[in-house]
Amino acid sequence: MFLFSGKLVSQSRKTSIPEIRHFTKQNMGGQSQNWAIACDKNGHVYVGNNSGLFIYDGFKWQKHVIPNHTSIRSLQIDQDTLWIGAQDEIGFVLLNEWKKEFYSIKNQIPNQQRSFADVWDIYHNSGKTSFLSSNVLYEIGKDKHISSSNNPIVQLFSLYGKTYYHEINVGILELRNGKSKLVAGSDPFKYQGFYAMEYGQDESIYFGFNKQVYLKRNGFFNPIISDIDPVFSQSTITCGIHFKGGYAFGTQSSGIIITDENLKNAYVLNTLRGLQHNTVHHIAVDNHQNIWVALENGVDYIDLQSPSKLISIESNLSGYSINEHLGVNYWGTKTGVFTEGASSFNLVPGTEGQVWSLSKTQQDFFMSHQEGLFYFENDQFLKVPETYGSWKILQLTDQLVIEGNYFGLSLIKKGKNGWKNVFRTEDFNESSRFIEMDKSGLIWVAHPYKGLYSFDVDLEHERIHLKTKYGEKHGLNSNLLVHLFKLNDEVVISNSEGVFSYNQEQDSLVELEELVSILDTQFPLRAIKKDKQENIWFVSDNETGVLVFENGKYVKRGLPEINARLILGFENINLINDQVLFGVDEGFTLVNLKQEHVIPFNLTINAQYKNAQQTWIPLSSLEDNRLSYNRNTVRFHFNSNYQARSKHIKYRWKLIGVDSTWTNWSSEGSQQFINLNHGDYFFKLQGKLHGQINEIKLGFKISPPWFLSLLAKLVYALLGLLLLAVLLFLPNRKYKEEKKKLITENEASQDEIERLKSEKLQDEINFKNRQLASSTMHVLQKNETLNKLKEEIEKTKRQSKDPTVTKSLRSILGLLNDDIRLNEDWEKFAQYFDEVHSDFTTKLKTLYPNLTPRDIKLCAYLRMNLNTKEIAPLMNISVRGVEISRYRLRKKLELEKEVNLNDYMNSL
Repeated sequence: MFLFSGKLVSQSRKTSIPEIRHFTKQNMGGQSQNWAIACDKNGHVYVGNNSGLFIYDGFKWQKHVIPNHTSIRSLQIDQDTLWIGAQDEIGFVLLNEWKKEFYSIKNQIPNQQRSFADVWDIYHNSGKTSFLSSNVLYEIGKDKHISSSNNPIVQLFSLYGKTYYHEINVGILELRNGKSKLVAGSDPFKYQGFYAMEYGQDESIYFGFNKQVYLKRNGFFNPIISDIDPVFSQSTITCGIHFKGGYAFGTQSSGIIITDENLKNAYVLNTLRGLQHNTVHHIAVDNHQNIWVALENGVDYIDLQSPSKLISIESNLSGYSINEHLGVNYWGTKTGVFTEGASSFNLVPGTEGQVWSLSKTQQDFFMSHQEGLFYFENDQFLKVPETYGSWKILQLTDQLVIEGNYFGLSLIKKGKNGWKNVFRTEDFNESSRFIEMDKSGLIWVAHPYKGLYSFDVDLEHERIHLKTKYGEKHGLNSNLLVHLFKLNDEVVISNSEGVFSYNQEQDSLVELEELVSILDTQFPLRAIKKDKQENIWFVSDNETGVLVFENGKYVKRGLPEINARLILGFENINLINDQVLFGVDEGFTLVNLKQEHVIPFNLTINAQYKNAQQTWIPLSSLEDNRLSYNRNTVRFHFNSNYQARSKHIKYRWKLIGVDSTWTNWSSEGSQQFINLNHGDYFFKLQGKLHGQINEIKLGFKISPPWFLSLLAKLVYALLGLLLLAVLLFLPNRKYKEEKKKLITENEASQDEIERLKSEKLQDEINFKNRQLASSTMHVLQKNETLNKLKEEIEKTKRQSKDPTVTKSLRSILGLLNDDIRLNEDWEKFAQYFDEVHSDFTTKLKTLYPNLTPRDIKLCAYLRMNLNTKEIAPLMNISVRGVEISRYRLRKKLELEKEVNLNDYMNSL
């Protein structure tokens, strides 16, 4: 599975490096030496370290110390049990227990033999636990077998379910039913150590520490050193593992050897090629068929199944371009061009320095270099004169190419004596790293901070002319981070806002909405290319990936393992021999989309709650995941069966019962909630890796507080019913007395209200009477004054001899006799009078409609009990006139003589 196919890959496989992830002792929190390593079916990793057992769940390492606090030397997983061998201790841990408690079986060993040294090898099969300590071999089961020897017993191992051990000076012995039997033909191993492993069917292979290799077949040991890769003759093998596709071997001081199924095509990973240390103590394979390595210093994870492999030219040498010419691959780097040898890369003389790109025309091969443009001829690169700082070339004709360089554009022409520079733009001197030509022959140049330009090429006169600088009026909404590419034989422009194509008829840029939607990424695009299978590879501002063309549509697949390695600002994608390579800081990353995932991408959730002692307890330990109200702090750790790729996995979640919307995608692997209310909850989690998205959910409940429990509600209901019964069915004397008292008080209040109303009404009548009296007195005083004034004027008129004065005085007397003002006084008087005497005048007019206004005035004055002398000035008549008016009124009212006129008026 991990071996690539194809010409390029086969040439580069020995120089390629799979993705390797380092875990240092600082990451783990342990000591330097790691002696044993194992992986369970859920992808958890267990490491035996000098300071204890370390467990990795994909996000963090947890340390577990066995009771005697000693180093752990050996591990073996048998189903759901982890067997552990340590210093003077032997036992196991049940993997499905969250506490990971250590159970010792040392008490099963007879007292006289319980003291032993380091347990370097441990195996559990057929219900028996076998382990080796110093020169003593133990087999603990239903029957106990313990054997010791005067010879060193240096190794215990298991092949095809059988247990063997190696005794120096004797050879290899099989341990069966408590008895030891020498393995025939094992003489080569009497005096030397070895590592043995299963190989093929019922065959085993033995790697001797003297670099000899034997294959055991049909009971015979046959040397095979000449039949396998010669790399084995240079290394001492100390451990090994078989995985789908090949073998991995740990060595004493040479790192790791990886081979195919036939032990061929071996290549080595060491400190120069990715490992932390060259001494390998133990190897394990996880459920993805990837390799975990326990090293002298640290733990390494080798991702053999990753779709990408690193091709390292030299240590930390950045890669910029790769191309093939005449059957040879040329690798452009920051220090020159390299070709590949048998096991390493070789620098091509004359190419030293920064190489930006390697380009081919139909007949020629070019190198764009910081020193200028070079062309390949007679197995060497020759510089084009008068060129410097070349970025890229485009072919115009067989004899003419256009070059983008540090200072603009140039035309390079092929002559009898090679290539030469025939024209350089004078009206345009911007750096032209992004240059493309469309189908119409128009040349496009993009500058990340200056904008977008188009040029016409005059082939006849060998000239380049600036045509247009594009901006907002042409549909380019921003000049920031403008990049230029070729896709589907069309020119594609990208900036910080999106992706655009050129509409020739409108001479404007049009956004490629469909491509923007499919990419669904941040812009600008920094690189984009389509391969022969119609897959679109891209590097955006925040993401690297590929749009895989499947069943007529595109499916996006991220490549996060590449994203962090890209050369910032100089991201490049290379397509060669049906292979895709990204230039990265350490060289080139080769991507193989056919690299299949070994198992589907699955998620797990580890939920915990905090108890009264502030300790985190698994939620699964509770029945129905039900929490009490005072245990309402919950946290979730997210995990997957791809723990080693956890840094490439993105998660998002929502807690139904709190929020119904998804969070943003994040690499965070945990979430905590505090003080949750009582109720039902569902924690939903989504994870994505390499385009795979999976979802999982976990439900839990928080019980209501005691005062909201069902029992409490029943008590509340009963109390309510009891109270209702008391209120409805038991007479309450006090209630009746209070009611009677309230009625009495209410009646008294009503009487008081009526009295107050009467007093208020009387007060109002008195007030109106006072107003009426005041008005009457005012009229009397005024009329008296007027009468005196008239008398004086009459006297003056009689004494005057002047006709003019007499005439004026007569006029004044006429005015005084005018009754207008008196009528106005009367109207005001009548208003007050009717308010006090309940519409007396209105009633009088109704009973006696023939009464004159003068009669009504007289009736009103009589109602007020005024005498004749008081009435005379009010009516501006004499006392005799009042008497005559009274006589006439009696006749109109048809009153009898014995009826008093004043009494009658008061009776109305």
